[in-house]
Amino acid sequence: MILMIVASAVLIWKALSIRSLPSAPSVGRSIAVPEEPIRIDGAVAKGDSRAPVVLIEFSDFECPFCGQFARETMPVLDAKYVQTGKIRVVFKQLPLNIHPLARRAAETAACAGKQGRFWQVHDILFAQQKLSEDTLENARRALLVDDVAFSACTGLAAEDVSKDLALARQLGISGTPAFLVGQVDGFGRVRVQRTVSGARPLSDFSKAIDETLAGRR
Repeated sequence: MILMIVASAVLIWKALSIRSLPSAPSVGRSIAVPEEPIRIDGAVAKGDSRAPVVLIEFSDFECPFCGQFARETMPVLDAKYVQTGKIRVVFKQLPLNIHPLARRAAETAACAGKQGRFWQVHDILFAQQKLSEDTLENARRALLVDDVAFSACTGLAAEDVSKDLALARQLGISGTPAFLVGQVDGFGRVRVQRTVSGARPLSDFSKAIDETLAGRR
């Protein structure tokens, strides 16, 4: 009887432990390479506008794997490719319904972006990854985002996020993080050649970028 009780306790403990863990990293749902080029003029971006290759990221500020990419992978890509003028990174908002504050965070970052502070807010929110109304307010105040200007841009920021969501639906992207890699065609558009979906190692991004830079299809 004692052995049965102990065994049952172990099984219950394992079940609770597994339930408490975040979802395991995966390759995510495969994303079809879009047939039509994607316009990126006016998008939130970092890097030289003349860079031959663009990495388009669809992300959610409450997504743990998006945070992992922002904290661990993006700094390496930034040093190797962005700062050297090889690629430009375009950020697209994809707040998922399962994350209660993701939409609010997306609009906060978009609004700060209209004052030239998007990437600072981006870094703060992904560094914490425990969002609350206080977190969002503190991030805004820490960066001295003007109250009047912030209030005035709220509607525009919501519209920007809605446009990104519409683009994600059009492309068949429903999960985060999701990435599109392609070459710039000279008309403010990106012809996507490769996709990377889900939590992936740095080597997957390097391979997709290097092959696109080399002009391989």
